[in-house]
Amino acid sequence: MNNATILVVDNEPQIRRVLRSTLSSNGYEVIVAKNGQEAIEIAIREHPDLILLDVNMPEMSGLEACSKMRMSFSTPIIMVTVRNSEHDKILALDSGADDYVVKPFAIGELLARIRAALRRSSSGEHLPKIETPELSIDLEKRSVDVCGRKST
Repeated sequence: MNNATILVVDNEPQIRRVLRSTLSSNGYEVIVAKNGQEAIEIAIREHPDLILLDVNMPEMSGLEACSKMRMSFSTPIIMVTVRNSEHDKILALDSGADDYVVKPFAIGELLARIRAALRRSSSGEHLPKIETPELSIDLEKRSVDVCGRKST
């Protein structure tokens, strides 16, 4: 068993339930979100180890949510979507996704892609934090503090 936390983002309740059940039974802790904005808020608060993100969502698309999350997080993001064109895959990867899985998918393949993404991201090495009396740079959080004034 493992202890990785996965954020599942899909606006379809049935997909969220199936993924929660499947991932939980495979030893993952699962958090769910219904849309991109909720996903960003949860990612900031919970720092999941991996994000499964649907492209097709109301208000904020998965592509927009992915781009916004990439500004602050290096967490692996796997897009899970019905869109199968090369153009859609390119857009997703260019927006910051690490992988792309087309619905319907085989659960075994999705689990293998999750394991691979987690292996690549869990080198165990954290990005260094650089500190001087006047300057603090946190590469993991992508933040800079100059003389007590934060900037991201």
